[in-house]
Order: sequence, then C-alpha cells, then structure tokens
Amino acid sequence: MFMKLASCAALTLCALTANAADQTYEWSFQGFTEKYSDVFDPDAKISGQFVVNDLNQDGNFDLTELKSFTYDTLAHVPCANVGNITCAVSTFSYNPAGALSFNYDLRETGNSSGTHFFINTGANWGNASWTATDGRDFGHYWSPETVMTVTAVPEPHSYLMLGAGLLALAGFTRRRNRK
Repeated sequence: MFMKLASCAALTLCALTANAADQTYEWSFQGFTEKYSDVFDPDAKISGQFVVNDLNQDGNFDLTELKSFTYDTLAHVPCANVGNITCAVSTFSYNPAGALSFNYDLRETGNSSGTHFFINTGANWGNASWTATDGRDFGHYWSPETVMTVTAVPEPHSYLMLGAGLLALAGFTRRRNRK
C-alpha cells in the first residue's frame, strides 16, 4: 500500500512541475499571395519557434509569457537593441486550440543603408533593404489559403516521464505474470 501512495505522490509532483515548465512550439505559415504579382504561391513559407511559460495557468499565452522567439533561425527575444539594430515582438498571443498571432520587427540601419524584416500575422510579411542610391522590397500577403501549423516540441523531462511510466508498466506486468 505504501508503494502505491508513494507512486501516486511522485506522479502528482511530476505533473505539477511539468505544468509550470517552459513549453516550446514550432510554428509555420505556408501559402501566400506575392506582393507585386498578386499571384498565390503555395510554397511560400515562414517558420520559427517560440518558448512560453503559462504564468497565469489559463492555457493561453500572451506577450508577458513569451520567453523566446525565433524567426527562421534568428533569435529575437530578448532582443539586443544595440547600436543600429532594433528588434521586437510587439504583440503575441497563442491559444493551443486556436490561432497564433504576433507582430515581429527587425531593423538595421546605417548612415545611408538599412534592412527591415517584418511579420504581421494575418496581414503581411517580408523585408526591405536600401542604400543611398537604391532600394528594394519583397513581401507577401496572407490569403484565405494560408495554412498555420503549430507543433509542441517535447522537452527532455517529457521523455523522462514517458520512460519512467513505461518502466513502471513493465514492472507491474512482470510482477503480475510472476503471481
């Protein structure tokens, strides 16, 4: 009986600590209308990753619960706004049963040149660069065919809990077969 109580207590402790842990998600949006040609491109894709911690335990995540944000391998939260580089995730919300929404902005400016990357979910994304004599921009618009994918990335402690559970099941099965 003591072993059952100890096992229940250990599982409860693991569940409580797992709920308060950081959660990592990979995101992508695919299928956009090109800015200049106004043609839908099903292969146009943006992707990244974010880490959140549900501090208020409501199951939804907002900007105050965002710990890191990556867009195509560029980490931007917390941003290191140093010198001529500024970056920010100005809005963020994610409901695991619904939508992901954020505004991301990265700017690097010099004396006579600069670069600007941006994503405004539900509206547009792209980049622009300029020099004293030339400029160009590249962009896409969201369309009704744009597909969002958000996938949870298992943390190492999740694999540990899975392994412990499988070992416990194997032990119970072996014990039952011996009787």
